[in-house]
Amino acid sequence: MNEKQIKKEIEMDLNKYLQKNFPSLEIKSPLFYNWDYGLRFEIGLPTIPIFKDKEVFNREYFEKALLRAKKLFEATFEPNDRVYAVFQRYSDGRQKIKRNNYVFKSITQFDKIEVFKIKNLYKDFDEREDNRREHYHRIAVHTKLNNIDYSNIINRAIHKDFGGGFIQSFFINIDKGIIYYLYDDRGLDIIAKDKNTLKKLYLEFNDWILDYNRKKIDSVFKNL
Repeated sequence: MNEKQIKKEIEMDLNKYLQKNFPSLEIKSPLFYNWDYGLRFEIGLPTIPIFKDKEVFNREYFEKALLRAKKLFEATFEPNDRVYAVFQRYSDGRQKIKRNNYVFKSITQFDKIEVFKIKNLYKDFDEREDNRREHYHRIAVHTKLNNIDYSNIINRAIHKDFGGGFIQSFFINIDKGIIYYLYDDRGLDIIAKDKNTLKKLYLEFNDWILDYNRKKIDSVFKNL
């Protein structure tokens, strides 16, 4: 890709990129069920207990989960890949992702940042009597992967249900058309605009595919 094309991509905002490459896709959980071409992997090993006892976390469980999540991430991205790092959290009108948040501390440099206010991202908003102020606060950071401490962000996502925070983190590989989403310690989704892009991941990490979704995944990728 030449410099002119790169500049054009940088000028393209997140929504335009999604409309062009992932039409009709909403960036939300569960990503796997929102797109035709996707893989869902098991991250937390069920054979390892989460707690050593009722009050003490089992470090081995979280270390193994982090190792799996990072291996899949590094098989999906390369250091010089251009990405949208997308972070979002629920807000009742007051909560935002502030500049002192860990996600900003994990990014050393970026080309641009976009801020969004997303209404009715999840169905439960529509069922509330008064949701005028409720929304999801989203930021999209356009940068190269080597400007991101992704290990820290992945680790926080793994600990989401154990005091790690409330932010959903999505990594979009701009050139390859891949989206990586670690929803919590249990698993992660990787989707692509072209199913052939996921063939290597499907083959290399086949043993890690979540058994509950294996039948559906095999029907898409087994004969590639």
